[in-house]
Amino acid sequence: MLRGCGLSPSRGSAWLASQTGQLGPPLFVGLVLCYVVAVVTGVASTAGTIGVLIPLSAPFVLSGELPSTGLLTAMAISAAVTDISPYSTWGALFLAAASQALDKGRIFPAQLKYTLGVLAAVPLLAWLIFVVSFAD
Repeated sequence: MLRGCGLSPSRGSAWLASQTGQLGPPLFVGLVLCYVVAVVTGVASTAGTIGVLIPLSAPFVLSGELPSTGLLTAMAISAAVTDISPYSTWGALFLAAASQALDKGRIFPAQLKYTLGVLAAVPLLAWLIFVVSFAD
C-alpha cells in the first residue's frame, strides 16, 4: 500500500484532487468524499484508504472552503464504520472467527445488512455534524 501511495502522484492523484472541485459546491463535495471513503473502506483497509483518499480533500481544506478538522473527522468516521463489511480486512477476520462458533450462513447476510445500513446513514450524519455545522 505504501508503494502505491508513493506512486499515486505520478499516476494522477493531483489531477484527481483538482477535479473534485468540479463536482459542485464544496459542501456537496464534502458529502461525496465521505461516501467515497465509506464505500472504498468497505472493501479495503481503513488505514490505506484514508491515506490515499484524504488528499482528495486538500483543495477544500487548504482554501478554507470547508472546515478542515470537521471534514477530516467526518471522512475518518465514514471510513472506520464500514470496517465490519465482510469484504474488508477486519470484516473478513471477524467472519472467519465468528463462523467457527456460529452459523456462517446467518452471520454473512447479517454482517452485510449492517454494513449497508451503516454505509447509508453514518457518512451523512458525520457530514451533518462535523462539516455542515461548522461551515461558514
